[in-house]
Amino acid sequence: MHTYTGGLLRTTLTEHGTVLIKKPGMMRWHYEEPEEKLFVSDGIKMYSFIPFDRQVIVSRLPSEANLSTPVLFLIGEGNLLRDFTAVYSPSQDVLPDTWSIQLNPKIDAVYESLTLTVNRVKLSIMQLSTTDFQGAVSTFTLTDLRENIVLSDAIFNFEIPKNTEIIYEEDFNR
Repeated sequence: MHTYTGGLLRTTLTEHGTVLIKKPGMMRWHYEEPEEKLFVSDGIKMYSFIPFDRQVIVSRLPSEANLSTPVLFLIGEGNLLRDFTAVYSPSQDVLPDTWSIQLNPKIDAVYESLTLTVNRVKLSIMQLSTTDFQGAVSTFTLTDLRENIVLSDAIFNFEIPKNTEIIYEEDFNR
């Protein structure tokens, strides 16, 4: 589940779907509600597709050199000790049997802080939450988590549908 509570807009949006992750750098996020969306990374390219719009945006997958997204932790990138100042705050432990750690970036990022909530026994990530500079909070809550399952690389290939507009990000070399 992904919940976004806007800072300046004062709005709340909740989306539901599934995510598959294979290290290094492969992801498949498929939102089903309230609108279908698909985000696929093959480890090099990221494809963002909203079927209703008939558009796909092709971009580079962020790297350690560009830590603008908390998703990097899910794909095995990022360095907690080098890139963040960590603060444990028991008041943030909102899920049962978890620990929450607030991470404040040492370098420029598109968010003010990142909070990781981990299971106390398995030490697996249960929730990622970012707070941006306008007070908006974006929270990814992971449920039905299954780790270390074998996934085929083919799951992370994206075929651009026919009659779909392709938009390449500025820094992307085709």
